[in-house]
Amino acid sequence: MAVAALSNIKMSIDSTIKVAACSSFNPTPDVGELCFKDGILWIFSQASGGALTWYPLTNIENTYTHSQSSPTTVWNINHKLNTTDVVYQIFDSTGASVVANMTFTDADNSMITFGEPVAGTVTIVADSDNYGMRSVDLGVMSGN
Repeated sequence: MAVAALSNIKMSIDSTIKVAACSSFNPTPDVGELCFKDGILWIFSQASGGALTWYPLTNIENTYTHSQSSPTTVWNINHKLNTTDVVYQIFDSTGASVVANMTFTDADNSMITFGEPVAGTVTIVADSDNYGMRSVDLGVMSGN
């Protein structure tokens, strides 16, 4: 049994994996090597008999971050992402994750309603490649 140590990966007891950012691709990578470059997670692999190369595992080019500087119970967001299939995460002005439901006025506009006034940010990531993603509050997924 072979054991390999990859210096850019950190694992924690609750099974999360953290991949450090890399500024360039390793010119002599091992199969399965990961690189988090320019906001996209890449893996060096061979897909369906193709050539060994770096393949993107994620794509974050279709995102929008809304900043709400003054506390309010309703955030109206014009994200212009042309979809309601998104994942989002809300943080208050202290950086703490906040759980709240997002409703959609249309494919370019949404609204978040809070029980008490909140200032902070929400980052919305759209399903730009139509992988069947459905709207998800990442704060709920993380148990916050």
